[in-house]
Amino acid sequence: MAQDRVLQIEGFDELLQALRDAPEEAEPFVREAMLKSLMLIEGPVKVYPPATQANSPSRPRWYERGYGPKWRTRAGAVHGQKTSERLGSRWVSKVEVYRNGLQALNIRGPVVEGILGNNAGYAMVVQSKDKQAQFHAQRGWPTLDQAMDDAEEDIHYEFEDAVDRWVYRFNNP
Repeated sequence: MAQDRVLQIEGFDELLQALRDAPEEAEPFVREAMLKSLMLIEGPVKVYPPATQANSPSRPRWYERGYGPKWRTRAGAVHGQKTSERLGSRWVSKVEVYRNGLQALNIRGPVVEGILGNNAGYAMVVQSKDKQAQFHAQRGWPTLDQAMDDAEEDIHYEFEDAVDRWVYRFNNP
């Protein structure tokens, strides 16, 4: 899913300074906070909305989740095309910590990057804010942007918690 969206989290100078000064001690806290943050976004987009009439074999043509389009001939035989890429199981995430910044983005100092994507060929038309087909929106498919917006407060909490845990560990060796 080739859609970039950046949620910049600011105000965690203590943790960033710790990444500069003691990266081997601070990095696990930062990685864990980012991984939990990615899971907060991934959770809602992995879940399929309830099935609709479009998924019902009571119709002459329907879409069977996990398989693809199916249809019934006049003689009553069922045919179909196995085209499903199992969208919900194709989400992948990765956390990178760049201790010296990202030169390509002209960012100095430590950067924590969380990457979440879906490698199903049709992911963009199902869950991209800009390319989502209207009928997918009408059937309740959440977009990645919606999930990020909904999770933003909890993501900030994860990083606040990481700072608190790091400070506690630092003060209680």
